Amino acid sequence: MLLVYSQKVTNRVGYVFNLVFKTILGTDFEITSDSEYFANHQGAKICYSATKVCEDCVFIKSQRLLFQHSIENLDIECFEDEGVTVFFGNGSSETDMPFDIFAASFFLVSRYEEYLPFRTNEYGCFCATDSFAYKNGFLEKPVVDIWAWRLANIIHQKYPQWEMPKKYFNFISTVNIGQAYKYKRIGLLRTLYGYFHDMGNRNWRQVSERTKVLLSCQPDPYDSYGHIVEVSEKYRIKTLFWSLMCDYSPYDHNISYKNSHLRTMLKSLADFGKVGILLSYESTGLLQKQEAETERLAEVLHKPIIRSRFNNHRFHLPDDYKNLVKIGVEKDYSMGYHDVPGFRAGTCSPFHFFNLESNREYNLLVFPTPVPESILAKQSPDEVWKTISGIIESVNSVGGTFVNGWKSECFVSQTYSSIYEQILELCKKNIDSNQLKHR
Repeated sequence: MLLVYSQKVTNRVGYVFNLVFKTILGTDFEITSDSEYFANHQGAKICYSATKVCEDCVFIKSQRLLFQHSIENLDIECFEDEGVTVFFGNGSSETDMPFDIFAASFFLVSRYEEYLPFRTNEYGCFCATDSFAYKNGFLEKPVVDIWAWRLANIIHQKYPQWEMPKKYFNFISTVNIGQAYKYKRIGLLRTLYGYFHDMGNRNWRQVSERTKVLLSCQPDPYDSYGHIVEVSEKYRIKTLFWSLMCDYSPYDHNISYKNSHLRTMLKSLADFGKVGILLSYESTGLLQKQEAETERLAEVLHKPIIRSRFNNHRFHLPDDYKNLVKIGVEKDYSMGYHDVPGFRAGTCSPFHFFNLESNREYNLLVFPTPVPESILAKQSPDEVWKTISGIIESVNSVGGTFVNGWKSECFVSQTYSSIYEQILELCKKNIDSNQLKHR
């Protein structure tokens, strides 16, 4: 059993120790603030304080962050250590790591900077390019996990009898049903508008395609759900589908949640995978609207909805996460940016939400989603594959969880459909390889 000493055990201290040791490393530990008990412990032990309590321990010199209750502007400087960006340097020759790993991890995972005043993007949310990780060039690295495994190596070197933890790569495939059909079942007004719009732009190919679909001469381009299920079964995975259950708006384009065909399709998809609520763009910050949309999906599937994702990653901390807890959501998959790939919270491991305003942990499991669907429109197919495969490699190296986000509309393109299958193949290969390696 690993023993960890802290001069004071605050909610922040308890949270980040659980994050590093339980969540990321998957190892048991005990916390104590009794220096005599700690000094007498014969096994592996870590001292986290301003001064070293005893000689035979791993020492991490602490900063003030985890012992505070306030939220304030911090003057943070980054530097390189063994090829990885770190911060909250401690400037001590005694310490076994040149920075406060626990304060740095807490700063990123709690999304500390999103509680301070910030410039908003076009969706009224925190801007990726203003993030601390983006500005310092480590957004595409799960640095919190990298740091944790470096600490594990330090502990194992000092205490060879302490068994090095084992953690394996995991993968979750999700498909966003933002618009279930391109032409079918969208309603008379939207159909007429589509015809007039296409004819006004002399887009005769789309006029012809729409007509053929409406006359049942060819399938709707977005109706690729059978193919998605086939690919999922081929690689033996359960796909997680997201569905809007809101009224039409400029940012939310799905067909009516009352449509019987949509409801039947969602029930069918729930038999092959899982279905969660895609909370609408306009529901951000509105508990009643979020609750109504979630209840609509629950009524369709005849089961509680415990998984959510915000459309375009549009949410505000801590209010929207507090709302999810109130309506019974247990897992959220929105922790990413809508336009820039990378690890918004600095980690590729699912973690519990910590509310800085109340300084407490909530029973909401947050899944990092490092690849925004928007890159499919912004990058070439080769660039998309390079970006995603690089992130998968980073996640695999630390035994994290890779959550892949894909739009159902993207299966119209044979190229992107092929890339999707390549992603599943690579993830399955990593899982199988890890299983063989650790048998």
